[in-house]
Amino acid sequence: MADAAVDTRTIIMEAARSRLLADGYAGLSTRKVAMEAGVPLSQVHYHFGSKGGLILALLEEENRRRLERQSRMYAEDRPLWQRYEQACDFLEDDLGSGYVRVLQEMIAAGWSNDQIGDAVHDLLGGWFALLIEVARQAERRHGPLGPFTADEVATLIGTTFIGSESLLLLGFDRQVFPIRSALRRIGVLVRLVRSRAGMFTIAERKLATMDGYGERPLGGPMAIETIVFDLDDTLVAASRSYARALSVLAGYDVDPAAFVAAHRRWWTCYQSGGCTIDELYEGRMRDVGLTGDLAMEANDRFVQAAAAIHWRRGAPGLLRTLRRLRIRTVVLTNGGSRSQREKIVRLGVDKLVDAVVISDEIGQAKPATAAFDAALQAVAGRASTSAAVGDDLKADIEGALAAGLGGAVWVTTSHRKLPDHRIVKVRRLDQVASALGIE
Repeated sequence: MADAAVDTRTIIMEAARSRLLADGYAGLSTRKVAMEAGVPLSQVHYHFGSKGGLILALLEEENRRRLERQSRMYAEDRPLWQRYEQACDFLEDDLGSGYVRVLQEMIAAGWSNDQIGDAVHDLLGGWFALLIEVARQAERRHGPLGPFTADEVATLIGTTFIGSESLLLLGFDRQVFPIRSALRRIGVLVRLVRSRAGMFTIAERKLATMDGYGERPLGGPMAIETIVFDLDDTLVAASRSYARALSVLAGYDVDPAAFVAAHRRWWTCYQSGGCTIDELYEGRMRDVGLTGDLAMEANDRFVQAAAAIHWRRGAPGLLRTLRRLRIRTVVLTNGGSRSQREKIVRLGVDKLVDAVVISDEIGQAKPATAAFDAALQAVAGRASTSAAVGDDLKADIEGALAAGLGGAVWVTTSHRKLPDHRIVKVRRLDQVASALGIE
């Protein structure tokens, strides 16, 4: 019975969350919540007493999970500016999940409802207590924080986030105010504090005077001139078409797992410069038992199916924005000339970027420095004022940094810690401009 009660309570809270996001606090009713949850209205009142009690329980649970998440993150042994950037990533998650909307609805309701106001006061107090403790630790470690006390710095950051959340919900987004990039710029200031405290290496100290990518002093004009984009699973969604292409091979009695393993072996060989793209094609087919004309036919059908791709969400808009800002863009992609050109022409990628460079056509594949050099030469770009955007940490990101590019944006859902302070991690393409500070 106890488990049933817990389940009913959880179901009701999830329904309340759904209705709150749909109707807002003013339009929310316990009757709507009961209907959404599929339980009698009496169950809502039994577990929560009233609409106010229900919403407060929901907010408390949502807040508890996120405060624990934030506490764990700030307790990690990483530079403070990296932990702050992680907090900016969390904001994106919380906007997407609806938590920010729930919190802002409760803040507004608390203005006229003392019970809700007191509860929100206590919940926000937990956030500010965490920020104050983090700021005090930074002060003890690095010295005074300019003209501000640690408590004042924490207060400024906390209230800035709350105000920014409200404006983002109202639609004051990139086209109106650069809210997201402004929040992330605070992380640059944190780097500066460390630099002045003598905690940076020479390379870090140089970076602390920039936005992390181009040679742009704080407050100066944007210095990023060129962005090198990966194609597959960065600008275009290739994974599903790859899965469909594998199914094509079933008609040739090819085991998909064996082909994937063979492809990985030969792809590693190709990326390291140990074989050509044609040798890759022939070798992976030979490893799964296909040779001669049959292997060529199977490979051609596989390549054709794998080329049936579509844009990743936000990719065309991002490229148009960069063109409007007169930032040069070049696609640098590993793969065969035929397959990659087919993808590019099919989607019109070449119409939205300044150049396309394909490894098969230049005889160099990422992560080789020569591949990035060729991409920059195609648009007369300079490495020091260029950034890379890609999904492959080794080939796209670390390869770009090794080639001298000023920074990189890793598009991924991985929770892996960043191996280099010049890398910024985002989940979606609509976060790239903000990460680069070029909204």
